[in-house]
Formats: sequence, structure tokens, C-alpha cells
Amino acid sequence: MDFTLDLKPVSVSEFDVNTIHKYDGKWTKVCNNFPISFDIETTSMYDENQHKIAFMYIWMFCYNGQVVYGRTWDEYIKFINNIKKQCERKKLIIYVHNLAYEFQFIRKWFKWKKGFANDERNLIYGITENDVEYRCSYFLSNMSLAKVGENLQKYKVQKMVGDLDYSKIRTSQTPMTDEELKYCFNDVLVVCAYIQELIDEFKSITKLPLTNTGFVRQFVRSNCM
Repeated sequence: MDFTLDLKPVSVSEFDVNTIHKYDGKWTKVCNNFPISFDIETTSMYDENQHKIAFMYIWMFCYNGQVVYGRTWDEYIKFINNIKKQCERKKLIIYVHNLAYEFQFIRKWFKWKKGFANDERNLIYGITENDVEYRCSYFLSNMSLAKVGENLQKYKVQKMVGDLDYSKIRTSQTPMTDEELKYCFNDVLVVCAYIQELIDEFKSITKLPLTNTGFVRQFVRSNCM
């Protein structure tokens, strides 16, 4: 399994949507059994009325080590809907590190049928009407993304630091350097590598708990029984 940038990231315009559907043996009866992660980068600024606003300028989607990226929400909505059609009636489970943050940007773009939060803004998972389930990998790992990378045992990918200037205002039209793009791509690769290690250990993505404390409950339950 390769979770490095050796597998060249592709823009959404170059992506063949059929590639996900052709993963023979990597689906359970109900969902994908390979890691998928999603992330966005955003810019914040003040408008003419001095109200703080924020917007996305690039999104990244990683499945099994392959990174796909785009620059607008229209691109992402068309992309994820096309993938869902290829998956027929199976659910897509997508991990997002700190889902509560990304949810503030994606919540109005989709219709949601179910979700769970342990606080007003701490979303642990959310499921759209067409069965795309976004799960929070931060609650699962209980670690920052940098720590997740440091603690990987089998698939060595570390979060890159210092390559993205967050003070710079960017839009979907802002050109990005190779180093900036690598920084963005690496974030979703770290999450995918982490989820793959868990799938290797538990044999199925359906056996992964929603939160880190779920591992403790599973351990106690199995030993008590």
C-alpha cells in the first residue's frame, strides 16, 4: 500500500470516476473497506463591513492513497455525486480530521439525514441523504494530525509543517506552488494511512468505533465476554 506522493495527485478534471468502483475485494456488503479522507484549506478575511468571512480555496479527497483535488464546491459536489452513483447503493465512509470545522463549510451544500455531536459544534459523524458518511478522525485518534503522522507504525507519512502561509489570502483562482500543494495533499494521506492501519488490525472499516474511547469499550467487552 502506497501512501506517498509517488502516486501522482490528479485534478478533478483528470479523474476517472470508475477507478473507485473497480476495487474488487475492497468493499463490504454495505460500504467501502478501504480508507477515504477529505480535507479543505480555507482563507479568512474581513469584508467591507468589517465582518469576518471565510471560504474554501482547495479541497482534497484521498482514496487508498490516490489524491484527487479541486478548487470549487461545484466541482466537489459533482465529483462526490458521481462517485456515489458508481458505488450503487453502498455507503461511502469518509474520514475528516476535525470534522466540526469542515462541517461549517459543507453543511449547506448537502441534505443531511443523520448526525451525532457530543457538543453543540463537535460533530462526530454526519450522513447525507445519499448515504455519504463523514466521520471525524480526530475523535477516533484523539490526536492532532501531526501526532497521528508521528505515531504511524506501518505506513510512514508525516504531516508537513511550515509550507503553507495562512496569512495569505487565497481564492479558487490563486495559483499554488508545488510545495503548497504537497502540504495540502499530505494531510489527507496521513489520515488515509492511519485508517488503513486500523483496517489492517480490525479487518473491516465497519468494526472501527466512532471515538477513541470506543477502542476501550471494545477491549473490555471482548475480554469480559
